[in-house]
Amino acid sequence: MNMKRKCFLLHLVILMMGATACRTSRQAEVVAPGGTETALPTGTYWELVAQANEPGRTKSAGAETPGLTFTAGENSVSGYGGCNRFRGTYELKPDYGIRFSEMVITRKMCPDAGDTEDRLMDAFRRTEAWALKGDTLILYGEGAVALARFTAAPSSK
Repeated sequence: MNMKRKCFLLHLVILMMGATACRTSRQAEVVAPGGTETALPTGTYWELVAQANEPGRTKSAGAETPGLTFTAGENSVSGYGGCNRFRGTYELKPDYGIRFSEMVITRKMCPDAGDTEDRLMDAFRRTEAWALKGDTLILYGEGAVALARFTAAPSSK
């Protein structure tokens, strides 16, 4: 085997290893540990703690914390966005993929609600995958970008 061919094969092997390493690290960021796509945690109230890596709105005096609950069997999701209640459905896909339907939402006027609710509805539209890391649920969009993070509510743990 000549030297050019050996160098070419060596470069090819290195490129393949690099491509595999990149794909594996991206998957590790998106895929929930163990189980299958049916392991989506149902019956737990998941409180919003961050949107696009920015802190989410926290509970204020007497107000409920924005969050969601998945219901088993119905493939439904419901919750509170910071002003209004919402409800919709979800469809699980292979490899921890998930798609949400357009949410049905009440339309109360809440001048102090900020943009938390609109950003949460946008996150549902853009979500492609989910992961469960400890008591944290993460919804990911295209390119494994974290769109929203939730933690299990204390009464749900």
